[in-house]
Amino acid sequence: MDAALCINTLDQLSTTPEVPVVPDFALIDLAGTPEFLKTLYSAMDRGPIRWTSLLEGTRWQSGWQFGPILVDLRGRADFQAIVTDILTAGAIGNLIKNSLDYEQTLAWSRSRLFALAKSDDRLLRFYDPRSLKALLAALGPRTQGLLPPDWMLLWHDTAQWLSWPDHSEIKPGLPALEWKLSESQLGSLPDYRMADRAGRWASVYNDHLSSDGDKRLWVLEQLRHAHDHGFLKVAQQERWLRLAIQSDAPLLSDSAFRALVENADMTDEDRLEAMECLVESYHATA
Repeated sequence: MDAALCINTLDQLSTTPEVPVVPDFALIDLAGTPEFLKTLYSAMDRGPIRWTSLLEGTRWQSGWQFGPILVDLRGRADFQAIVTDILTAGAIGNLIKNSLDYEQTLAWSRSRLFALAKSDDRLLRFYDPRSLKALLAALGPRTQGLLPPDWMLLWHDTAQWLSWPDHSEIKPGLPALEWKLSESQLGSLPDYRMADRAGRWASVYNDHLSSDGDKRLWVLEQLRHAHDHGFLKVAQQERWLRLAIQSDAPLLSDSAFRALVENADMTDEDRLEAMECLVESYHATA
């Protein structure tokens, strides 16, 4: 997918930087924070808090400790603040502001988790704040009906808090909980995820980027180079980006770099470490 198109599509989304309003509910991914249950149980010692695993009653139930849970935050200002701080510190879920009751919110959340049509082999992790904006971009017109009316999602994308209200209306005659997706409708999600990361990293490394024009495009180009050469993990792609920033010329224009990148006998980690050592040696002799 064209890099500029990816970034422009993300820019056009109606997400809004916003300090969280008082939330009604939270969706928490326990896989990202096993310690959250201890925090929840401790808060329950000071008063009841309703919560439910979205995997309860499904064939995934045995692994509920590593899946999403819905937590009712209404009437617990103390715990609302704790959860907001936890989500700010780590991308493990999102907040919900709506006018629905608990059972309705649970039904909506569970239906979206299993929204991939014809199969429950894969879950739609719509609550993942690291890729929620990318998901909205990939869905395009299919975002209609993703959320109920008068519902707002809020999440921290590791850089800032964002919100997204669904202003669309459910089409008449379409059962609200029957919103479904096919695998093909998520085909562009990886491209948008990478473009979204490029935007965040362009901000993080802004002072070290000398590229003319939109720096996000240059960063995205480096991430794609890393991916194309077998560095599939996000952390590996960021290390490649730092190498590209430290180099005075495109990485692959250097024969020594190119030899390391193309060395099939080395692991990905070994290749990156060797490339980092090479950059250090260049700087030491400069």
